[in-house]
Amino acid sequence: MVIAITLDGYKISNATGSGTGTINAGATGNVSVTLSSIELANIKNVLGVKQITVTGGTAVIAGFNASGNTVIVTLYTPGSAAVSVTVSVTATVVGN
Repeated sequence: MVIAITLDGYKISNATGSGTGTINAGATGNVSVTLSSIELANIKNVLGVKQITVTGGTAVIAGFNASGNTVIVTLYTPGSAAVSVTVSVTATVVGN
């Protein structure tokens, strides 16, 4: 059972998503993650990202920007080779 918090008629819940991308060696790059949630029919806004996990290479999270139901994760690869990364995100979202 999901217990939702309401705020001005909107539900607050958690959503997850993952995205893949390639980050060039010694450079920064972005990976776009579209969030989905079984509890929310329509995601209105991302309130904050709770967890970001990077797999498939050595990459440092330089930051993220959340807009709508999409989180853009900026990564930096310190190594001498490009890496393919998969980014998993858990976020708090507002929907109806």
